[in-house]
Amino acid sequence: AVLEVSNAGFAARRRAREPTTSLALPCRVAGLEEGSGTRLGTIAPTSILAGFDVEPEVDVTAADVERTLRQIL
Repeated sequence: AVLEVSNAGFAARRRAREPTTSLALPCRVAGLEEGSGTRLGTIAPTSILAGFDVEPEVDVTAADVERTLRQIL
């Protein structure tokens, strides 16, 4: 299964200020069956945005989102 995780209000404000962030939103989380269990995985927002020229504030925000995702997972 693939889940999309987003804070709609936050995402809208971010996209309004820096449209490039649309490339990393919403965050996708995949549930992968492995043996007798399930493993959750995602591509880090900082990794997705690393190849783009974005405002430094966006990098900080991506790191914050990444920390939150790690806590959830």
